[in-house]
Amino acid sequence: MLTDAAAALWVAPGDGHRYPVLAGNEEAAVVAQLASAHRRVVLLADDNTAVYARAIAARLPQNRLLQLRVRAGDRYKSRAEKARLEDTMLAAGIDRQALLIAVGGGVVCDLGGFVAGSYMRGIAHINVATTLLCQVDAAIGGKTAVNTPLAKNAIGMFHHPRAVVLHHRALATLPDEELRCGFAEAIKQAALAPDDLFEVLAGWLAAPTGRLPPPALVLRCAAVKAEVVAADSRDEGVRQLLNFGHTVGHGLERASDYALRHGAAVSIGMHMEARAAVLRGTFPAHDLETLLAALEAAALPTVANRPFEAVWRFMQRDKKNQDGAVMMAVPRRLGSREPVSGGYTQALDEAVLREVWC
Repeated sequence: MLTDAAAALWVAPGDGHRYPVLAGNEEAAVVAQLASAHRRVVLLADDNTAVYARAIAARLPQNRLLQLRVRAGDRYKSRAEKARLEDTMLAAGIDRQALLIAVGGGVVCDLGGFVAGSYMRGIAHINVATTLLCQVDAAIGGKTAVNTPLAKNAIGMFHHPRAVVLHHRALATLPDEELRCGFAEAIKQAALAPDDLFEVLAGWLAAPTGRLPPPALVLRCAAVKAEVVAADSRDEGVRQLLNFGHTVGHGLERASDYALRHGAAVSIGMHMEARAAVLRGTFPAHDLETLLAALEAAALPTVANRPFEAVWRFMQRDKKNQDGAVMMAVPRRLGSREPVSGGYTQALDEAVLREVWC
């Protein structure tokens, strides 16, 4: 019995295994119970999430525990950091039966999942999501990666966690800027929901009932990610739509040397890519207005304010690109997961993007 936590939803990637997304008020106890079947445990956190890792560590036998720390920020989601973590684990005698627990946001969960996927050809791991962005998106779906000087998330693998724990109480400690980053990914998820989720989320953003979104609303956004992953675990079809805003967004992040946060970059990316799709006739103009209103209600940036050429050169190395063409993933309309022109990505023409760039 997982104390007062319950499986809020299940992720079924289609490879014969499924895993729970757990939510409750005793996160450390839940994680400790999940770890109890493993003789050795690796606990990974960054400078911002060490406090939550310590609470988990206090519930684990110290002679079974290896605690690892990385610096916070996307620039530290690197091949060098991955190698350092792996070498430390090897020196500590961590074997294939160990469990890795990644405590943090998208950077820690991406990096920790990649280490777990490659170490000894694969060990089990759990994601403890402490940011809104991670809870609605990054912790779910098995995508792991590191960044390089040339591109973001171009080196990685699929390695699904054994469980995802949503650390709701950690959200209260997030600065406003980090919360807004989570709203960007929540808006993206809602844009792919066939029900009234976008309307509900946009309504809450326009007239919030508190600083934090209701847990039920967070779960509805996370459920969209789980549904899409279940339909396309390997990112070969409909899951590509989860990259809405990410072609431009990743280019902006890399061009800023990650000074621009991921959620802010994705917000600008959704705006730019949707404008380009409107110009191409593959996205409704009125939906662009609705999307822009939601982004602005969340106090997210929508203007790049960077030279086009500085961003375009990184977009040309995006992992979605095909046969030399820069590709973007924009839904046919808000609430749709249907393919556009026979596929889930479409070419992002340089001249068209230049025309809408701002």
